[in-house]
Amino acid sequence: MLDIEAKIGIIEKENNELLKKVSSLSDEITSGKRAKQQVQPQTDKEKNIDTSYQGIYKHFVEIMRSLQVAAVSVVGSCCANGWKAF
Repeated sequence: MLDIEAKIGIIEKENNELLKKVSSLSDEITSGKRAKQQVQPQTDKEKNIDTSYQGIYKHFVEIMRSLQVAAVSVVGSCCANGWKAF
């Protein structure tokens, strides 16, 4: 019985660590999305940077989906980053 409880404790700790990492990443993506809405690329260099950002963002979303993490609507301040693991 102690062996099972120890394994459960390890799994819970790993899940909490993963949730913290995902939460910190989602905060960065949210900041990037806000910045993207405010910036309109005009030069070719700016357009190339914008295209690169979009590729990185799409890859990040694919990774989050593979981890079964999805954006959710937030009411109140419980989960201010807007991400929840299922």
